[in-house]
Amino acid sequence: MVVGEDFLECWKWLCVKYGEEMKASDFMRWVVAGLWRIWKCHNILVFQNIEAEPLAAIHLLKQQWEEMVVSDGEPGQQLPCGVGWVARDFVGIFKGVGGVGNIPCVSSIMAEVEAMRVAMLACVERGFQYIQLEIDSQVLVDMIHGRLQPKGVLDGILWDITLIKQQLEVVEFLYAPRAHNVVVHLVASYVTRMGGSHS
Repeated sequence: MVVGEDFLECWKWLCVKYGEEMKASDFMRWVVAGLWRIWKCHNILVFQNIEAEPLAAIHLLKQQWEEMVVSDGEPGQQLPCGVGWVARDFVGIFKGVGGVGNIPCVSSIMAEVEAMRVAMLACVERGFQYIQLEIDSQVLVDMIHGRLQPKGVLDGILWDITLIKQQLEVVEFLYAPRAHNVVVHLVASYVTRMGGSHS
């Protein structure tokens, strides 16, 4: 049971109740991350009139938590990740699928950028000229469009994407909620377990 009618009162209550426990800082971070995700879902509903799916919100919270845990590791610590892509034509007909496992990444945003690079290379190899990349990271879309400053660790990969982009007629980078990219995440999960390159 959460006590308090306003946030500050509730926060003080949580600090007193859980402040002495061994993993108190982890618990408090979960609370903050959860509240942030609720706030983001609220803003999407208010400003874009899009109701967030509860399961998608939980997946985003989990992804956010994993990013925080990775960022708490040693600086530059790289963890193996897998990335996947699925190609469809303009009416949604399946054109191909692929992925690469065991790519060293320092964060989930780096894995997203790697996924973009792999997908764009696959498009070039298959002769696709007009592509739309659906990305489930609004932060990454904003970085690509110049609305946010990219993280330094991503500069090399983003430079590669810029060079690959020159080999294509039209490239659009679009935000799509994670719930709409379920198949891509299943491919990424598979290649992460299996390793290697698949297409």
